[in-house]
Amino acid sequence: DLFSQRRALSVAWDVNEVASSYASITNMFPFLDSSGHVKSFYQGCPPRGSTVDVFVRMRWPVNFDRPTCCPHRFCKFVLYQPWEMGYIPESWVPKINSNVDFVWTLTSFNARMFVRSGIDPAIVRTVPFGVNCTTLQHSAIDLRTELGIASSTRVFAYIGGALSRKGIDILLVAYTKAFTRKDDVLLVLKITYQHGGLDIIDGINAAANDASLPKIMVIKETDHGMGDIYKAIDVLIHPARAEGLGMTPMEALAAGKVVIAPDQGATNDYLSSAF
Repeated sequence: DLFSQRRALSVAWDVNEVASSYASITNMFPFLDSSGHVKSFYQGCPPRGSTVDVFVRMRWPVNFDRPTCCPHRFCKFVLYQPWEMGYIPESWVPKINSNVDFVWTLTSFNARMFVRSGIDPAIVRTVPFGVNCTTLQHSAIDLRTELGIASSTRVFAYIGGALSRKGIDILLVAYTKAFTRKDDVLLVLKITYQHGGLDIIDGINAAANDASLPKIMVIKETDHGMGDIYKAIDVLIHPARAEGLGMTPMEALAAGKVVIAPDQGATNDYLSSAF
């Protein structure tokens, strides 16, 4: 509704999201730029103390302070805020209700969470990330051949962080219960980051080196392009205990892959149990 006005708007963005993200807020820029609703973009406040019509901020740590170029009544201050848990922190509520004109969030799960936590439902909007499919293009290499994976092997994959919230421990238990070493399957684990939890990394490495378990392969963050990995796998598994969006399931769907995820939470906005 911000961009449905008759006149073109001046919009400022204050974003520090991870630049390598495929499902990204930056994928919205070309759409808005070509829609005729935006006359100018700024990265942060424009120079010389000018004002803007809309100021969108997505930062971590969260900054609830109203920008100087977005005064009350003359500009709409939008907080674009993902969050994974069932409620937002209690300390956020009065700051949002007093300083922010609109909350944009990623899924209906997020939106319900903000409202349940005490944010006025009239200011909450669901504005999902999009997937830039050109970034999913793969190179000429055949990653299966390069990694020594037979064409007959069913490849499951996990792509994400090594932390308890992402549920990688659940995946390891389920995989080792469902299959044996004799089964023609492989679990590829691409660990993109970790927040502490060295015990999780130790458990992953131990499972990968255990010849009594079904085959597991660990790929480092810097190894191979994401498009090549999606091309090489059959199924992406996203077992997160709590999730605000789930970028890799969206990317895997865009790459034409099957996705397995919990039947609850944010991924229900774009995943279906229908086959």
